[in-house]
Amino acid sequence: MKVVVAQVPGLDVVGTLIAIAGREGFDSYLPVLVEDHARRNAGEPSAPFPVVAPDGEPSVLATPDSFDWFMASTSYAPNWLNQTTLESVTRAAEYKAASFIDLVAPKPLLVVAAVNDSLVPIELVRDAFGRAGEPKKLVELNCGHFDVYPGGTHHEDAAGAAHEWFTTHLSV
Repeated sequence: MKVVVAQVPGLDVVGTLIAIAGREGFDSYLPVLVEDHARRNAGEPSAPFPVVAPDGEPSVLATPDSFDWFMASTSYAPNWLNQTTLESVTRAAEYKAASFIDLVAPKPLLVVAAVNDSLVPIELVRDAFGRAGEPKKLVELNCGHFDVYPGGTHHEDAAGAAHEWFTTHLSV
C-alpha cells in the first residue's frame, strides 16, 4: 500500500449506529443481538435482518436516504437482496477503523467526508482525522453520504479529489 483514500468512511460502526438510532434506540437492539447470539450458540442460524427499510421500520441503515439509494440501486443490481444477518450486524459493530487511523502514516491519507452524512457523522470523521499522522488531507463536501457515489451531486468532486491525491502521491 502506497496511498490511502477513504470516501465517507465507516470509521466507527457503533458510533454510526448510535448516530442513526440514538443511544436509546441502539440499546433496544442489544437484547435482539444477544438473543441471536444465544440461538447461534445452540446451533441455529442467525436471524435475517433488512439492510434498509421504509422510515420507521427496523433496519441496519435506518435513514431515508439509505433506503432511497439502495432501492434506486436495484435497477442496476436486480439480484441484490435487502437482507443481512444479525450476526453480521454484531460483527460489523466490532469494526472501529478509527482506532487504528494513526497507524496509516507515513502513507498519504485522504479522507473525503460528507458534512451532512446521515450514516457517518462529520464529528466522528473530524475526530479520527485529527489523530491521523501526516501527510493527510480532509476534504469536506457539503452533501449527504450517497451524494459522493456515481450519479450523486458530488461524485465528480469526490472522484476528482481522489484522482488528484493518487496522481500526486503515486507519481513520486
